[in-house]
Amino acid sequence: DLTITNATFSSDYGGVFNFDGSGDYVSIGQPLSNGASYTLNAWINASDVNSARNIISSTMSPFWINSGNLYGGIANTYTAVTGTSFPTNQWVYVTLTFDDATNTMTLYQDGTLVDQATNITDTYTSENMYIGCHYTASPVSFFLGMIGEVSIYDGAISDSQVLQNYNDTKTRYTPTPTP
Repeated sequence: DLTITNATFSSDYGGVFNFDGSGDYVSIGQPLSNGASYTLNAWINASDVNSARNIISSTMSPFWINSGNLYGGIANTYTAVTGTSFPTNQWVYVTLTFDDATNTMTLYQDGTLVDQATNITDTYTSENMYIGCHYTASPVSFFLGMIGEVSIYDGAISDSQVLQNYNDTKTRYTPTPTP
């Protein structure tokens, strides 16, 4: 179940949410349980990467772009993994995995591993998740651009599975086609 707040959905690219960077988000409930390992991935086309722009986030486990970098975190370790040189106005496949058993958080861009932290001792707390914002006491850090093909897995998928997911869906988004 999801609740759309101010975002629009279009059939472009096989279905995407459009966010204007100001008050738009999609609530998706609590898809993961306490202590879960997980994978978050989506195709995104960001119009701005200089401000904090959340992709898929819960209060304590955000996945976002800021200052031209892609970030992922858990609990209060918000900058556990960081990618660099994030482009604007083109489709990029982003994935964040967290393996609770190995304390490993991994960040991928277009199917390629860009950073990994192996000392994450926090565990996931089941919370409401949102596409296009970070929700603390109220929604903040709104995404500006398009988000499509959102997937949330209960478990950390492997490098080869991330690459396979990218390859299976990239013809819809690359090179950046006209919808």
